Amino acid sequence: MKNETNKPIDVFRAFLDARQNSNVETIKSTLSQDTLSKIEKISAAQEKTFYQAINIVNSKIYGHSISETPSKPLRELVVGDTAFIEVRNNLTNELDGFIFEKKNDVWKLALDCEVLEVIENDENDEDSFEKLVE
Repeated sequence: MKNETNKPIDVFRAFLDARQNSNVETIKSTLSQDTLSKIEKISAAQEKTFYQAINIVNSKIYGHSISETPSKPLRELVVGDTAFIEVRNNLTNELDGFIFEKKNDVWKLALDCEVLEVIENDENDEDSFEKLVE
């Protein structure tokens, strides 16, 4: 399934559906190039699958794995080529935010790159990694 949507909310829904169905190709199609590259780098460095790596990223950013909670979007704010979607975390009942960027007229999910860099640099912490994917 290609990401051919024109609204960030549609990309988010495709991402949610893909994560519930473990559809890695669709997950990848919803991510910004920078986010995709960083997660693939984490995956290769830790010798884990892409799906395991994105679960680690989700755990570090939101406190739960990517498949644990099918959140529903509450609000969407679009300003130029950047969008923000707020969702209620079904596990914590707190609000989580997702940032999207528009490149070549296509919206993509852009996860927090600072957190991705922290995870990338934390490759040697195998114990904490294993706890996240259990």
